[in-house]
Amino acid sequence: MLDVGIIGLGPAWETRYRPALHALRSRLRVRAVHDQVSNRAHFVAEEFGAQVSLGVAALIARPDVQAILLLDSGWYGHVPLHFACTTGKPVYIAGGLGDSLESLLLLQQKVAERGIDFMPEFSRRYAPTTGRLQELMATRLGRPREIRVQAVLPGSGRLPIVPGQTTELDFLIGLVDWCRYLVGTPPREIHTLQDPLPGTFRLSENAPRNLRPERQIILEFQMSQSDGHPARASLELLSPGTLGAAASEICGRSGLRCEVICARGRAEVHDGVTLAWGAEGTLACESLTSDRPEVEVMLDHFCRRVVGGLVPIPSLDDVRHCFNIVEAVRRSQREGRPVAM
Repeated sequence: MLDVGIIGLGPAWETRYRPALHALRSRLRVRAVHDQVSNRAHFVAEEFGAQVSLGVAALIARPDVQAILLLDSGWYGHVPLHFACTTGKPVYIAGGLGDSLESLLLLQQKVAERGIDFMPEFSRRYAPTTGRLQELMATRLGRPREIRVQAVLPGSGRLPIVPGQTTELDFLIGLVDWCRYLVGTPPREIHTLQDPLPGTFRLSENAPRNLRPERQIILEFQMSQSDGHPARASLELLSPGTLGAAASEICGRSGLRCEVICARGRAEVHDGVTLAWGAEGTLACESLTSDRPEVEVMLDHFCRRVVGGLVPIPSLDDVRHCFNIVEAVRRSQREGRPVAM
């Protein structure tokens, strides 16, 4: 059993984190809650048999709190994370880490010095379709050779599918991490095409032909030592304000659609819970709605890691690598040429 304190409840509390914490009550015990809206903090604390903490520092310093769930940092920014470094307590970080690489590097250095676990949310890694896709890659499909993504960029008035990805930076960090995670090697070159031609690729025969992405990002990955082949990812970024129904038609409710072409077959990912794949004469479409949601799996892995397990989890180092890739994307866009990593 891991005793945790919650900092910030945020807009995703009711639909995302509350059900996951109830499902994990045999592993996670909420001891204290702090939120900028005191009435909500009291209500949640009563529901989970916890106490209300009047401040961030007071909650982190509590002796009965072993780890922190930072579900919404609000205006505090990195302050709770630096407090946690001081006390040596692990943190589960929902949402983005800002747009300052310097601040991220400072925080990463402190975490490394203390030897503690800070786990950022890389939700796409833990989606049911990602886990099933990895199983198929290991058995039927083979390693990925090309990843094709069409995604609607975050926009004002549009709630993000993944909390903390309301900004383009955080959204791209999540996408880049997912591609790195599937391929298993780092990128060697980045190329950005501004205003590419429509229909660079089409995931479906019914997809609109007149879609013009705002820009296209090409990630060329290093060669795999296991099979001697490189891989590439093509990210077509669609504007949320101009494509309307056409964007919904091609990307679905999630605003994201992915095709993975592997050595022996291919797969399409829809909305995080549906996977269509084909290999060696077999065609299948699998619904994974009965699998555990990704947030429940992430919290479970965080818990197991903190209590002494060897389960791997993402770290601030992963965030830094993806931040550097996104910076290379911006540089390629400014200079109009490929950028080597």
